[in-house]
Amino acid sequence: EATVRAEIRNARGEVVRLLQPNRAAGAGVQSLSWNGRDQQERAIPPGSYMAHIEAVDSDGRIARATTPIVITR
Repeated sequence: EATVRAEIRNARGEVVRLLQPNRAAGAGVQSLSWNGRDQQERAIPPGSYMAHIEAVDSDGRIARATTPIVITR
């Protein structure tokens, strides 16, 4: 089990959407979905984005993952 934070960032590294704000998640495979919209529910423009996911367990160990996303319309 860990506390997980997931966000989408634009090419400048700015957070455009917070998907999961520091929420507890159990062990095992997890999934998230994103509708391609920013925090104000506006469709984001085409371009390159990154999904950043960070998990911190009860011992303070941190696991991070980054995945590129390309939006085309």
